[in-house]
Amino acid sequence: MEKGHDDEIWKNHVCLAPKAYNKNNVGRMFIGVKNDFQISDLKEFNQAFCKSSINTDIKERINPIYRAVAVTDKKSGRELKFLGVHAPCGNGFDEREAYWDQIIKRFTIKYAKEEAIALGDFNVFCPKYDAMVYDKLCGRELCILDTRGWNDVWLLKNYSKYPPKHESRFTHYPTRSPENGRRLDYVFLSPELSKTIKVNEAYHEKSVLGREPGETKLSDHAILIVDINIKK
Repeated sequence: MEKGHDDEIWKNHVCLAPKAYNKNNVGRMFIGVKNDFQISDLKEFNQAFCKSSINTDIKERINPIYRAVAVTDKKSGRELKFLGVHAPCGNGFDEREAYWDQIIKRFTIKYAKEEAIALGDFNVFCPKYDAMVYDKLCGRELCILDTRGWNDVWLLKNYSKYPPKHESRFTHYPTRSPENGRRLDYVFLSPELSKTIKVNEAYHEKSVLGREPGETKLSDHAILIVDINIKK
C-alpha cells in the first residue's frame, strides 16, 4: 500500500509499481478499492524471474519489483487479479525476453481461466495497425496474448472506429522521432473475465503529452482511460 500526502484520499488505494529494467524508471498505477474489499499480494510475481543464462548485470537491472495483487470481495468471495506491467523496451532483447517469459506469459497462462487483468506499458506495438514505423520484432508478443484469448480493451471498443495507423491509436511518440507515434499501453482482460465484462469507454487522454499549444508535458505516454462494468 502506498499513501500520498493525504492519507484519507489514499488509504483505500493499492499501488502497482511494475518496475522494469531501469532502477530509476518506476511506473506506478493505483487501484482504488472500497472498504469491503481485501487486497492481497500475489507474491510469486514480486520475486525475480530471470533466466539463469542471463548475465548478472541484467539480473540486477530487472530484479525484483513486479507488483501483482488480488482484490477480493469480502462478502461474495469473488476475486479479481491484477498485474501491473512496465516491460523493457525493444533495445534490450534479452531483458525483454526474460520479462515476457517470466512475468507476462507466466501470469497470463496461470490466470487465463480466472478473472484477471494485465495492464500498463507493454513496450510493444502492432506495426500493421498501431504504429507509423515497422519493426519486425514488435507485435509477436501481442499475438501470443491474443491466441490465448486475452482481450485488448481499447481495441474491443475502438476496432471499427479508427482505421490502421490513425493518430487516435497512439499513446507514445519517441523523442528522437516524434512523428512516429505508436500504441504501447494496454489493458488486457483474461478469457474468463471477458465473459462477464461490458466496456463502456476506452480512450487515450493525450493532453499530458504536451504536444499541442498551451499543454504542459506531464508524461511521455498518454493516459489510457477505461470504464468497464463487471457483471455479478
